[in-house]
Amino acid sequence: MKILLATDGSAASLAAIDALLRALSFFAAPPALTLVTVHNPVPMTFATRHIESSALDRYYSDEGRIALAPAASRLRAAGLSFDEQVLVGQPAETIVAYAVDRGCDWIWLGARGHSVLEKVLVGSVAARVVQLAHCPVMVAR
Repeated sequence: MKILLATDGSAASLAAIDALLRALSFFAAPPALTLVTVHNPVPMTFATRHIESSALDRYYSDEGRIALAPAASRLRAAGLSFDEQVLVGQPAETIVAYAVDRGCDWIWLGARGHSVLEKVLVGSVAARVVQLAHCPVMVAR
């Protein structure tokens, strides 16, 4: 089984990691894990048009590693092997597209528990992933 673990370094995303760690005993064989974070693209402004793409790539990579670090630390402490990936794009759409491309069987992520008003105004990455996903989605709180 291939599981995509989406994280942004938040307490909610770490709840999904913790839930997976508790559920591992239910798997017949250890799942193949991929830890993913998605960085929103930097808006193209006058300033960003004059920044070398390599500098922007380093920025995405550095920020992504910061977001991945807490979840990666927990997975390593549990003795698990996993792949790590920093992606750039709209979070929900990018998570689902990556899961499809990699043939993932399950997506795990956290939800921050936005209020109804926040969901209407801002939306929820977790809700959008559930809506778009080709496979089951585990949402932890």
